[in-house]
Amino acid sequence: MNSTLLRIPLRNLLANKTTSLIVGSIIFFGTFLAVFCTAIIDSIDHSMTRSITSSVTGHLQVYSKDAKGKLMFFGGGFMGNADLGELPSFGPLREAVESLPEVQAVLPMGMVSTTVSSGGNRIDQTISAMRTASQQNDRVEFSALQGRLLAMTKDITLAQQHLLTIAQETGAIEEALQHLSVIQSDAFWDSFHQAPETSLQYLESHIAKLGETAQTTYFRNLGTDFSRFPQFFDRFEIVKGKPVPENHRGYLISSRWYEERLKHRIAREFDRIHKNRTLFGKTIANDADLKSRAERLPRQYRRITYELTPKNALKLERALSALLPEVKGDLPTRIQAFLSLNDSNFDERYAFFYKIIAPMLRLYWFNIGDTITLRAVTQAGYYKALNVKFFGTYRFKGLEESDLAGAFNLIDLLSFRELYGVMTEGMKEELSAIRRDVDIVDVEQDNIEDALFGDPEETSPEAISDTSFEATLESLTPHPKDVNHSFNPTEIDEGLALNAAVILHDFDKIADVQKKIEALGEKEGLNIQTIDWAEASGIVGQLITLVRVVIYIAIAIIFLVALVIINNSMVMATNDRTPEIGTMRAIGAHRRFVMQIFIIETLLLGSLSGLLGALASIAGIAYLGNVGIPAPAEFFVFLFSGDRLYPTLRTSHLLLGIA
Repeated sequence: MNSTLLRIPLRNLLANKTTSLIVGSIIFFGTFLAVFCTAIIDSIDHSMTRSITSSVTGHLQVYSKDAKGKLMFFGGGFMGNADLGELPSFGPLREAVESLPEVQAVLPMGMVSTTVSSGGNRIDQTISAMRTASQQNDRVEFSALQGRLLAMTKDITLAQQHLLTIAQETGAIEEALQHLSVIQSDAFWDSFHQAPETSLQYLESHIAKLGETAQTTYFRNLGTDFSRFPQFFDRFEIVKGKPVPENHRGYLISSRWYEERLKHRIAREFDRIHKNRTLFGKTIANDADLKSRAERLPRQYRRITYELTPKNALKLERALSALLPEVKGDLPTRIQAFLSLNDSNFDERYAFFYKIIAPMLRLYWFNIGDTITLRAVTQAGYYKALNVKFFGTYRFKGLEESDLAGAFNLIDLLSFRELYGVMTEGMKEELSAIRRDVDIVDVEQDNIEDALFGDPEETSPEAISDTSFEATLESLTPHPKDVNHSFNPTEIDEGLALNAAVILHDFDKIADVQKKIEALGEKEGLNIQTIDWAEASGIVGQLITLVRVVIYIAIAIIFLVALVIINNSMVMATNDRTPEIGTMRAIGAHRRFVMQIFIIETLLLGSLSGLLGALASIAGIAYLGNVGIPAPAEFFVFLFSGDRLYPTLRTSHLLLGIA
């Protein structure tokens, strides 16, 4: 009886090859899709988790229960920092949380947004160089700088004349054109060498302000403990320069930010086209963005000509003549021709730019070792400027091409506290010194007039020293303070932090440790709340959930369609075999026996097709695990935790797909 139950379903499957093939193919595809997609999604989930936890968030984040906003590292707004409350003393929090055996380390953090300026404009720089050349009586250098200034002011004159035709208020434009006309005249330059200082002051007062203003950009900074950060975020590495020395103040700029925001515009355009061609296989001819960039580039030739010294201008003209012998004309014409890029000439001109032209330019806003002035609005609402030393650039390994991985520049925790608005002991001492210098005293309300105006006989105009007044005024004027000095490591624990990253020994224990930290906070009165990495990362961390839901919905729809097709196919197959069923019933077969035949037939078809689908998915994942799935765009570099995703397969994926 048992052998009959097996032989009949096998015979039926072979006898109905078309139906069996259709139903089997659907089950095969469904199983393959379920196993393959769940493996890919789980691999992306795992990679993205590594990207976020190994860059800035850690496994858990702790911040104040009094926070009015929500802690989000990514997607929390442009320049606005949420009100996260404060952890007034980091030391007790670190000591308490690190006492848990599951916790490896607790690192202090705090986010602050600052503005940074690129410095003076090109006209300012040219006039300054003219002053030096005039003082050194270098007529050759001065003549070249004069030519550069006249070329720049000629362009400004054309722009002002265009504004004159469309502006309603023309007074300021007409005044600017008048000043521009003065320096274009021979009379101005004839008188220059007779009274150079007067002429230079005229240029500084009336011409320099007409140039482009200094560029300003916004930096999003993460304050942390530089001595421990590289230890526990193991993807961290220095690209250029060196790490901030232990227990020293300093600044590290994201390599991505440094290259794409603080680099010379022409160099950035060359880099972007080169990256898209090499990493993502795009071409200038077929990609609309690259084509548009290439078309705009020749119009930006002045970004090169305005920065060339006379010696470099001559050197570049000779090099371009050798590279482009067919191009005739002056240097600007040759540079415009050089900047006319297409897919056939790009590689050669990219190499030429970095070999010949780049060394002649100011390639970055700041060079490593420079002191940068950061300006911030403190939590109390006043402006704060702070000088920090730029030690180098950093990145997270495998995430070089991801904007999100380079969303923060790193600053030492003590400098962060000053930008945030915390009064340090040094600042309090400085304020006390200023109070002593200006002789501030506490007075009673009844004696305010005497304290302010004093005795007329004791105070006279002659008694007031202009020198002392100016010195006092200078001391009260807020200047950015140089902070390139070391500090006592105990200051890290003794001061404020806004949040803290918790690094665990075992990632799988996140939920348990989160509960333990919250319970510990209640017990120790730490007034803290805890969130996991996904919630702390904001919209980026939730993206994987959205992708997973979309894939599962797609699989469910495919299975629903497959179910209908399979059902219809089996019903048709059953109806076609009505005579066979009748014959079996006539010779004594029970209804249960007939039902078992169809169930076994379906199980055999489903098991065989599902097994083949699972084997196909194993082969597919094994192949992709070796060669990797290339990231099609920059954002996928962050999702894949690198430029390629190497998926892996687990037993749970197979069981889910077959089931």
